[in-house]
This record gives sequence, C-alpha cells and structure tokens, in this order.
Amino acid sequence: MISTVTLNPSLDRTLEVTSMIRGSTTRSTSFRIDAGGKGINVSKALSLFGYKTSCIYPAGGSEGSEITRILDHFSITQHVVAISGSNRVNVSVVEPNGTVTKINEPGPALSKAEIERLIEATIRAAQEGGYLVASGSLPRGVDHSIYGLILEATRDLNVHVVVDSSGEALKAAVRSKPYLIKPNIDELQELCGRRFRTFGEVITAAKEIVADGVKSLLVSLGADGAIYIDQKDVVHGEVEVEAVRSSVGAGDCLLAGFIAEEGSVEDRLSRALKWAGATISLPGSLMAGPTDVGNCSVKINSSVDCDRIIRSSSTALKV
Repeated sequence: MISTVTLNPSLDRTLEVTSMIRGSTTRSTSFRIDAGGKGINVSKALSLFGYKTSCIYPAGGSEGSEITRILDHFSITQHVVAISGSNRVNVSVVEPNGTVTKINEPGPALSKAEIERLIEATIRAAQEGGYLVASGSLPRGVDHSIYGLILEATRDLNVHVVVDSSGEALKAAVRSKPYLIKPNIDELQELCGRRFRTFGEVITAAKEIVADGVKSLLVSLGADGAIYIDQKDVVHGEVEVEAVRSSVGAGDCLLAGFIAEEGSVEDRLSRALKWAGATISLPGSLMAGPTDVGNCSVKINSSVDCDRIIRSSSTALKV
C-alpha cells in the first residue's frame, strides 16, 4: 500500500489563456477544477496507473466537500479528517508555452485537536506498511516539525516514509531521517544554504544529506530531468516530450512513478520520468494515465557528467 498525507489540500482551478498581461482583463479559453495538494496528486497518479493507494487529508466547508466528491471518482481509499475551517482554493493560469502562474491561498488554520486527529489517522494508515508519503505545504496552526513528528511516530512500523516539502518543514523532516526526500533544485538549495551550478555540486550536497542519515534523494532538475542518489547509486535520467503544456503535478507524478513498485533504480527512474513527462504534455492540471506515456522518450544515465551545467530551474519538472 502507498498512503499519502496532505495537510493543506486544495480545490485547484486551472485556467488556460492565449496570453496574459499584468493589469489587463484576460479571458480564459478553458478551465477545470481538481482536487489538489501534493500528496493527493501522488495518490491520483497512482490510481490512474492502477496502483492501490489511500490518502489522508483534512476537509471542511463546501470546498472540502468538493475535494472529497472529486476523489470519489478515483480508486483511492480516503481517510478524511473533518475540520471547522474551509479548505483553500488555488488558481493556476497556464499560457500556451507551458508557463504557469499560480496563486495559492494559505489554507485554513487547524486546531490542536484537528492536528492530533490527522496524526492519528496517518499512523493508522501507516500500519498497512509499504510507503507513506508526507508532502506539501503546511496550513496555519501546524508547526513545521509535524513531518518529523510523523516520522518518529511511525519509526517502528514497516513503512518507508517519503517527504516532499520545502523550507523549515523539510529541514525538520530531514533531521528525523526519512527513507526518501524529493526536493526540486530550488528546495535543495534552500535546504543546503547554497546554490548549485553543476550536476556534481548537486550530487555532493545529496551525498552529504545521505551521510547524515537520510536514506535517499530524488532530485528534480527541471529541463535536466532528475537524479537519484543513495549510499551506493547515483543515476540520472531525462525525458523528452513533443510539447510542454503545463508543469502542474509533474513532480508529484515523478515521485508516484518512482515508488509505484520495486525494481532497479534505472527502471524506477525511467517509469517516474515517463509519468512526469506525460503529465507536462497535458493541458492544465490533468494527470497522465497509461495511454499518455507513449510520446515520452526517456534516457537513463548511470554515468553522470558532474561538470554538466544545470539549466534554468523554471521549466518542466520544477514543482
């Protein structure tokens, strides 16, 4: 079982436009509404590819009811924790070249009792074993140490805890030594307190984190693909797609594809990049399914060019 916990889920409204000029009136050509949040996106991707998954999240107000209603259409076991506040609504504006402008609300403030119920629900789900993915931003009222608390609470269970977050929440989680973290290049730079110019610098930083107790890292590098690093392996992969439509959810698909099933690092990274590449070729916040991966070309490099310069991080797999 792969369980996900999303502490700050959202109702995501995605608008496609032909162009956008700041301060002007812009009319959208299409729109869609989805249940969002990084953990929920991971579960959605797994469900679409036929893998068993469950998700834990707080829900309140009409927005929370709509999130639950949307997820009812997926093969996902839902563990919903009722809250007094209303879930946030996020807006993404997608331009024809794939540029995404996001406006994210902060989310509801959670009470101490609501936070405790979320942790309890997460521990119950983790008892099924497999993977537990704790990911995304934190709502108001939730201390940045919560992912670390979840790690400590599940340490004696037969579960691999994966963290995909940023800032202080990621730093606190790293101190509790998760099985895997999935930063993008900007998040890794923030975590390490320095900027990276080359692949070699990324690998050096990742190995330092592994030496401190984190078992492995999956680092998304935008247009340069992704690198997996653990104590013995360093594997790089990249994906080509015919056209970039939207990067929304691509990093979540990358993570979902990597943990979907066991196998060699090369096979897992190849699947992860196919899922992510297929997602960026779709409009808006659509998540890829099995019929979408055929147009993706993946290259896996077990020998990494440490002198290779990292391109702009504002591209496809940056989430």
